[in-house]
Amino acid sequence: MRTAELGSEPTQETGTYVQLFTYRVPRKNHATFSGVEAELARIFKKHGILRSEFYVLSAARIFKGFTSIAQTLAASADDEVWLELDFYKDKKDRDEVVARIGQDPDAGPLFGRVLDLCAPGSTPLQGDFSRLTM
Repeated sequence: MRTAELGSEPTQETGTYVQLFTYRVPRKNHATFSGVEAELARIFKKHGILRSEFYVLSAARIFKGFTSIAQTLAASADDEVWLELDFYKDKKDRDEVVARIGQDPDAGPLFGRVLDLCAPGSTPLQGDFSRLTM
């Protein structure tokens, strides 16, 4: 599956399977966390992931009837909330890519570093999502 981006952005394959991760990261760890995630993204790309995208939660007005993600994650004013989206062709592709990454000796220590850089007492969230056709 391909999707066209508006403007000058290239067309990217989006796949039908996404892994989502959220992290609560102390602001003081921003640069280090970013560097570790960039290195992991290079390893993931080497092993066949379609792409990884990273976002930091912005301050926004929360709509009536909704709950703030930052509040749900118990983020303090000293924390950033990071969102990571990893795109795969499908679940089988995800399983194969993750298996190859699991064999990469450089990946394990970086995963540990990600957890070490998260806010004390926080647990990153993970979810796997399949694209809906409507």
